[in-house]
Amino acid sequence: MSFKTLYFHQIIFLILFIFIKTVSAQHYHFDVYSVKEGLAQSSVHTIQQDAKGLVWLGTASGLSKFDGKDFFNYTTENGLADGAVKTIFIDSTNSVWTGHIDGGVSRVINGKTEVVFNLKADITGFGLDSENHLWISTFKEGAIQILNPSHSNKDSIVFKQYKGQDGLSDVVYQVVTLQNGTVCFVTDVGVKQFNSQKTEFSNFGVKDMPYYFQITCMLETTNGDLWFGSYNGGLYHYQQATNQFKIYDYLKDGIAANWITTLTEDKQGAVWVGTWGGGLSKMSSNQIITISSQNGLVDNNIRSLLIDREGNLLIGTKENGLLVFKGFQFLSYDKTNGLNDDQ
Repeated sequence: MSFKTLYFHQIIFLILFIFIKTVSAQHYHFDVYSVKEGLAQSSVHTIQQDAKGLVWLGTASGLSKFDGKDFFNYTTENGLADGAVKTIFIDSTNSVWTGHIDGGVSRVINGKTEVVFNLKADITGFGLDSENHLWISTFKEGAIQILNPSHSNKDSIVFKQYKGQDGLSDVVYQVVTLQNGTVCFVTDVGVKQFNSQKTEFSNFGVKDMPYYFQITCMLETTNGDLWFGSYNGGLYHYQQATNQFKIYDYLKDGIAANWITTLTEDKQGAVWVGTWGGGLSKMSSNQIITISSQNGLVDNNIRSLLIDREGNLLIGTKENGLLVFKGFQFLSYDKTNGLNDDQ
């Protein structure tokens, strides 16, 4: 090999090295909406979208409604219960239910905001079962089952409470209804399932599922797979087709962090993982992409995730409000970037 050929190969290698390093260090773009843009408070606990396309956000200062341009904020002055809005559920009548830290449950129905009832514990989640009963999970007061949630008169609402003595737990973090109708409850003593025929709870589990770390959240994807987030134990994935279980770890696999706070599935079947302290990870069949403050994310503490009707990823953060991620973009390199020729 001649000196000229060797020199040419070294130049090509250097160009490729710089290109690869540039791509690997790519920064991603997020639209940011916070108090400056009209959001009630920059700590966003939860996000939901209604049938009209309006986005509802639960914040540390109440409820915000966002039409893509402007915010309208609900507080106690509008009839909302006290405390931060921890969780939101939108029912079939487009009524917006809000669960509050400090135990309030509110509802925006037919343009009117009202307090439905108050408990002595934080409201942590909502879930609708196959019989259209609305479940409300709480921290230290178990779960509430509302039998007629669509009833417009709050005084006629019928509900039943389940706590530790019923085989559940007093501490429930999330309610998840599976495609087969099973209602699951993520609790401080593992995942429970409800048997409506016997009106009792039992342990829910899958093959090889670890129980050492606290389960924090649960997701069933459209293909029937189950995903579990944990507190400092990483991410768990049960593959239904193969009946196999896989654990993803921060150090071993490169996920954003081992404290998982929220999970959602996008329209392509990828699972987005929100973490506390590490940012985001996108889990697809062939790769893991992690986005943090090192490559464009403005807040590594993620509280909630939602895929909107347009396929955008909406992100609720601890201190930086609502972030909107509109997808990965390709970078083009030409003569203006230093290449010798556009070919």
